[in-house]
Amino acid sequence: MSSVIMMERIAETSPRVKARTAGFFWLMTFLTGGFAMFVGGRFVVSGDAAAIATTSFLPRILGALMVVAGLGWLTFLSPPLAKSLSPYVLAPGIVGEGLLAVWLLVKGVNVQRWNEQAEAYLRERRPPI
Repeated sequence: MSSVIMMERIAETSPRVKARTAGFFWLMTFLTGGFAMFVGGRFVVSGDAAAIATTSFLPRILGALMVVAGLGWLTFLSPPLAKSLSPYVLAPGIVGEGLLAVWLLVKGVNVQRWNEQAEAYLRERRPPI
């Protein structure tokens, strides 16, 4: 299918369908954010930031890209700053988050490392008998 025909089909799409599609993705964002808030504390080792930073479920380069992306997204808290830096902030954000999504879809996480961390966490949190 040529790109012209594809663009015509997209242009013909009803605004209601476009709005419902956007609403679906917004709902998914809302639900996953709420889920992250609910479960988020379980992945944090209280009082030990180094333990959180050294978990290796994903490649370190993805972590570094996400740090750069997160710092970039913070510029949007100041509209004048965001307006001037937006092209420079969007590029690393899209690259970092895009690569993370692709990595998770293709490779997932290091299951052995995940299980080791989970067992260590459970041993620490288990109440004494």
